[in-house]
Amino acid sequence: MEHAIDHDSKFPVAVKAVVFFEDTFLVLRRSAEDVQAAGEWDIPGWRLESGESPQAGIVREILEETGLSGDILAPSRIWTTRRGNDTCIGITFIVRASSTDVSLSHEHSEWRWIGPDRQIESDFPDWLRLEISAARCVIRCFASISGTSVCHQKIPVTTAAMPCLSDTLELLRAYPNDESRNRLISFVESHPDSFVDRYNPVGHITASAWIVNPERTHALLIHHVKLGMLIQPGGHVDPEDTTLLAAALREAQEETGIIGLSVPDPAIFDLDIHPVPARGDMPAHTHYDIRFLIVAEMGSLDRVNMIETHGAEWVPLDRIHPGHPFGNSIIRMAKKTLEQNKQEQ
Repeated sequence: MEHAIDHDSKFPVAVKAVVFFEDTFLVLRRSAEDVQAAGEWDIPGWRLESGESPQAGIVREILEETGLSGDILAPSRIWTTRRGNDTCIGITFIVRASSTDVSLSHEHSEWRWIGPDRQIESDFPDWLRLEISAARCVIRCFASISGTSVCHQKIPVTTAAMPCLSDTLELLRAYPNDESRNRLISFVESHPDSFVDRYNPVGHITASAWIVNPERTHALLIHHVKLGMLIQPGGHVDPEDTTLLAAALREAQEETGIIGLSVPDPAIFDLDIHPVPARGDMPAHTHYDIRFLIVAEMGSLDRVNMIETHGAEWVPLDRIHPGHPFGNSIIRMAKKTLEQNKQEQ
């Protein structure tokens, strides 16, 4: 159902679109006359017109900027940004184009279709790289649910690039010998072909990012929609994740939108094993969560994924204490970080 947006609202609404055709994604270069982002790569979209719904707005923006028509597949991200004194709420849609016949408006000077086997260019802004990565994940999810590709069979659902057994066991064996480590090693050895498969009815490995500032005084936590708690970013391993660390970094970027992530040590920082209750067709199972220490500057959080979270915040480590909204593993990682700080002083 579509609803028009009240333009007297305190928060203006913008829409953007990751447009794809078969196995390619469309990017546009802004014209040299653009006063805010001349020459930068972009995707179609911007402000809604008065009385316009987000769905109608993105269809109009795509037609005006590229001459293309298409079908909206799904929203992929909800985010916020600032323009002057205004806080703008944004929605990114995934749109399947009916053709590749682009006709640019004066707002852009160049277009490019990005193929599935081609790395996202280094000259793309970080937010654009994030949008394309998130769209690829959503498309794969639709494909895995339906059993067929939404891109006319061009984007395969495959696990060929997923973390390999030997690398995962080597990573685990390097972690201090404790009960969680030994349980995880036993699980991986018992499920060599499905230890990261989210549909394994017994359980699967997930990957998380414990993000701290360079001074290691604050941690970046998300307000989890389902749990109603502050937790670290993380989630399932996706087909393009070649390592568990890569999965943790991808999840961190998708959920927080933060840029400039660095990895001081690729070793495991923390392990957590917890039950997951039955939901839908998925029986109760176990998450074997592997956490990595990630460092980022305490910058803007204006591109947080508001579909999966209710927001994110930098929380002082000395304020993380037992009780709601902090779980035991968050308290443990905060304590571990503070103890490491003391040892390094």
